[in-house]
Amino acid sequence: MTMIHVGVVGGGQAGERHLNGFSQLPNVKVVGIADTSIQRRVELANQYKVTAYEDYRSMIDAGVDILVVCIPHHKLCSVAMEAANAGIHVLVEKPMATNVDDAQLLVSTCKQRGVKLGVCFVHRYRMEAKKALEWMTEGSIGNVSVASETMITAQRQPLPEWLMIPEMSGGGVMMYSAIHAVDRLCWLLGDEVVRVTGRCGGINNDVLVEKNCTCLLEFGRGTTGILLSASHNTGTKGLCWETNLHGSEGIIAVRAREWARLSSLEHTKYWHSENHTSELGLHYNFQMQAEDFVDAVINDREPRVTGQDGLHALSIVQAIYLSNSKGVTQTVPTIAG
Repeated sequence: MTMIHVGVVGGGQAGERHLNGFSQLPNVKVVGIADTSIQRRVELANQYKVTAYEDYRSMIDAGVDILVVCIPHHKLCSVAMEAANAGIHVLVEKPMATNVDDAQLLVSTCKQRGVKLGVCFVHRYRMEAKKALEWMTEGSIGNVSVASETMITAQRQPLPEWLMIPEMSGGGVMMYSAIHAVDRLCWLLGDEVVRVTGRCGGINNDVLVEKNCTCLLEFGRGTTGILLSASHNTGTKGLCWETNLHGSEGIIAVRAREWARLSSLEHTKYWHSENHTSELGLHYNFQMQAEDFVDAVINDREPRVTGQDGLHALSIVQAIYLSNSKGVTQTVPTIAG
């Protein structure tokens, strides 16, 4: 059995979930966790029985095959680039970078260096989403004319300060959470967004990044999509993330972490996620992504979520921001990795 050595940079919420996911795999040895907070890195190192590193470069020097990068948005690209230039495979948290140019440079650098690049759109690995993709692949609802994404999320408290600083986060709810919804819609439709019309709100003297966004998405094969996204205080009721795909022969609906439903004239099928969550844990999708990325490294194939996927999702978000600022529809540029 080939043993893969993994290092994790960033001990926040995502970093801990990645640590747990990779630690479940029999052919993986997690080398360590790097974080600027001594309390946090020691806590996680003790919990997962790995080495705590103050500087991620020391962890790289210790020898890793894969570096998982889950730090504030403005630092993601530079750390991932260091790893790629050192010949290390990179699994980087979304949104890869705060701008398309940096993300494109990361994609091309990984390609030139011959290392794998994966982007953490972990919701693709949830069972209800995979079931919806299976129905789509089977052609169960025919041609999709209209699609919608509604993503209303809780704003955890205390919120990391960097998320509210545009230069560090790159933006608000679209960059932090709704970029997942953009990716999920492209993935399920098997298509790319070519034009967007977006309106962002919630920005004022105290809040410098958007707290809500409504977008019209036009896909290459003619599907029209609508995205509604907002973040509220943790206690707000009515939180949901739901996708609806309306086809010529039926409808597929997906509620994240809960169910998928296929409705047609002939029948209605339900797929519930409770059993998988109870057996594998609430964040089992991190383990599924870790398993896929390790397999991609061992078998020299592309991971299921590529750098190009991440680049396209970021390009869509950036086009939405530009549409909002100019007040007109924007074309999403086609960017080669």
